[in-house]
Amino acid sequence: MAGYHSLRPQHAIRRMQQAGFTLIELMVTIIVAAILASVLLDRMLFYRDQAEKVAMQQVVGNLRSALHMKLASLLARNREQELLQLAQQNPMNWLAEKPSNYLGEIDLSNAKNLEKGNWYFDTSDKRLLYLVAGNGGDASKAEGNQVYLKVKILRADPAYPLARGPERKPAVEGVVLEQFGP
Repeated sequence: MAGYHSLRPQHAIRRMQQAGFTLIELMVTIIVAAILASVLLDRMLFYRDQAEKVAMQQVVGNLRSALHMKLASLLARNREQELLQLAQQNPMNWLAEKPSNYLGEIDLSNAKNLEKGNWYFDTSDKRLLYLVAGNGGDASKAEGNQVYLKVKILRADPAYPLARGPERKPAVEGVVLEQFGP
């Protein structure tokens, strides 16, 4: 019995010495936490960029639908001559409700420091511009990350029977909203 009691205090002392983290264990824990945080941050940036892309594509889809509705309305009222004017108009004006990140009509030839993540209509070039905010974590992609939308008039081939007038000027076949950029 005497041997049993003499071992007990030494065992308790060893346990007290091993109760805390060693410096190496603490460093490994910090490194693992940093790696997990960087992976999480990378995923969050990826999903933020994807959400921005989807939101931009949704606006483009809405604008294309509005253009088709405008085209159908003009054709139904036999106002084909007004189709040419669509190329000069701001497509955002066709929407029932403009997106919250649309900042209006701006002469971009004089504009500086435009905010990313917003839509603008360039009054000098008659095009709609979106400056992409996200860059997928790649700083080299941050410059020149823009999307342009411009209304294009589709004309018939002059040899085609739809061409009208004595000089056989090509008739308007339709309009499309072309997208340039990423």
